[in-house]
Amino acid sequence: MPVLVFGDKTDTKYVKVLSDFPVLPAVTACAHLQWDTRTQEIATVFSYAVPAFINEFQLRGFVDEEGFVRFALIVHGHHSPYLPVFRADGQWHHFCVTWQQENGTWAIYADGKRRASASGLCTVGLAAPQAIYGQGTFIIGQDQDSLGGTFKAKESF
Repeated sequence: MPVLVFGDKTDTKYVKVLSDFPVLPAVTACAHLQWDTRTQEIATVFSYAVPAFINEFQLRGFVDEEGFVRFALIVHGHHSPYLPVFRADGQWHHFCVTWQQENGTWAIYADGKRRASASGLCTVGLAAPQAIYGQGTFIIGQDQDSLGGTFKAKESF
């Protein structure tokens, strides 16, 4: 099974997905994840940036005081609250995040269960008048502060 290992916080280790992304009126991203409990800093699991907007689609997380991994989804720069998704127990967890332009509905699933969700009709929805722009850069393990780069070690996964 292919595994990406990000052993230390660094501004040099990441994965760039080589694809021509179309305009996305809806998107789902999934992975298996094992969270490192040695740090409680916010870490960027993935970031998708486009020339017109750096924080187009992003997932961040951290371990809270009670040992839960809390995720926040960012779409078009709009940030959901950090919500508990799974325990930081050293085990592998499967997660998916979904978003759709219609009503700004989003959800985060972990280990087969919906753990967080909202729609644009409430205060934590991620409504947007447009789809996620295409022709962007998808990076695993880093927050893009410029298109495809300008990484900060403290924000890395």
